[in-house]
Amino acid sequence: MGRLTILAFLVLSLAVAGCARKKETTVTGKVTYANTPLPGGTISFYSETGTDKLPVYKTEINNDGTYLASGIPDTNLKVAIETESIRGSGPPRGVPAGVAAEYMAKTPGGKKYTPIPPKYRDPEASGLTLEAGTKTKDFNLTQ
Repeated sequence: MGRLTILAFLVLSLAVAGCARKKETTVTGKVTYANTPLPGGTISFYSETGTDKLPVYKTEINNDGTYLASGIPDTNLKVAIETESIRGSGPPRGVPAGVAAEYMAKTPGGKKYTPIPPKYRDPEASGLTLEAGTKTKDFNLTQ
């Protein structure tokens, strides 16, 4: 009887531990601004219910505006998008066009800074969300 009790306890413990694990998913999509792909920046996902101000997941936006978030919590999330992180990746002002093109070719990823309204940097003000169970989500940012 002792072994049966221990076995039942172990099975129950594993079942409870499995239920306690947060489900994760992969989400893909495209970020556009004024219907044009955003050529760089970061998309961050925040807990909709938590008070923590740190993102639960963060990923880069590719040159074509696409993103891939793998291992993201499968729950309702708030979203913030920023492009300031690539602001310095363009050529300095006043550089001749030919030199600027050469400079951009040498810049990692050749990402072009595109300013977007500041509200999109704040998950509380952006109005952007991701619902649980979503596998593909595009974000079209506007003025």
